[in-house]
Amino acid sequence: MTTIHLHLTWAAWASTYHMTDLLPILAPLLDMMTCWDLRRRFTASEALHFLEDRMAELSEVDLASKIILTKPRDPYKKYNECDRWENLSPGFVERWQAYREKPLPLHVLLLRRICKTQRGALIVLRTR
Repeated sequence: MTTIHLHLTWAAWASTYHMTDLLPILAPLLDMMTCWDLRRRFTASEALHFLEDRMAELSEVDLASKIILTKPRDPYKKYNECDRWENLSPGFVERWQAYREKPLPLHVLLLRRICKTQRGALIVLRTR
């Protein structure tokens, strides 16, 4: 078994969200690492365990293969504005459906919209 040392910062991981068509396992991993529901969110050790288990399923050839970009990427797009599951195979999506991030509840969307304004942010801050 090959040992792979991953020395990536969170910023490096977060900037890979748009590459899930090349590394499909990033979709469930990133969704569970950034899940808005804290009870469902991966802890660091759970995320590492998940990644190590998935890597154990890969062959040496898969692990050694180079990643070649197949389409233009927008590395500046925010992680929550991207559908990481968009170009993945139906079989893959079905297998990992339990790890897919649920849509944000209406109250969270409303609070985010309110907090985008200075006045709204002050009202929410004082209300808390």
